[in-house]
Amino acid sequence: MILQAITLVTVGFACWAIACLINAFGRFTVSTQDAINTITEQLGKARVELVNRINEVQAQLEAAGVAEVVDLSSLTAAAQALDDVVPDVAVDVVPDAEPAA
Repeated sequence: MILQAITLVTVGFACWAIACLINAFGRFTVSTQDAINTITEQLGKARVELVNRINEVQAQLEAAGVAEVVDLSSLTAAAQALDDVVPDVAVDVVPDAEPAA
């Protein structure tokens, strides 16, 4: 009888501990995913801002007539590297069904 009670208490404690670990892991996973989503969004915004600024600088250089003198390739490559951090969303194109004859 005492052995059964000890076994029951031990099993109950083990179930409680497992439930606590699952709950903690769930919270950790959600907070980690939220952090990833926030960083991804920030990188996307930064990429847009950088590309826009590079385009503005290029337009200013062309307006000043010195676009050939200034090499923006390293700046453009850095912006492309940033763009590559956030994968582009792949769009699956489904062809329209052929009309019935």
